[in-house]
Amino acid sequence: MGLKFLARAGHMATFAAGNAFGQLPRYIGRTFKPSPKGSGSVGAFVADAEPTEVPEVGPDAEHLTRMARKGGVWAADKATADACGVEFVELKKDDDGEWIAAPKSAPAPVAAPSPDLASAGSSKSKPKAEG
Repeated sequence: MGLKFLARAGHMATFAAGNAFGQLPRYIGRTFKPSPKGSGSVGAFVADAEPTEVPEVGPDAEHLTRMARKGGVWAADKATADACGVEFVELKKDDDGEWIAAPKSAPAPVAAPSPDLASAGSSKSKPKAEG
């Protein structure tokens, strides 16, 4: 079992060895998707649906552990997060297909005290002025 990482929105993390000259770049958790002919662009590196897995020991593991600590990639599972020393974050894909942190569930609402109890406990009895 190796360490698993997903691309973080707005980041293009490379492997430890970098990219070979003259070849299409390789990025962690991203695949090049060409655009249709006549669209005016060549294509884009889109986030993969499955995590990139690297051996637990080696230059890629060391490099990606540092990247996870700096916020350049997401740890795809709890075991990888623990190995990297980062908090495991539940992820979801946004409208652009990028991996982002899933919203945390909202805490249960706290019932407000009734007005009668709130005013009774907070006000002190004032002595009546004699007159």
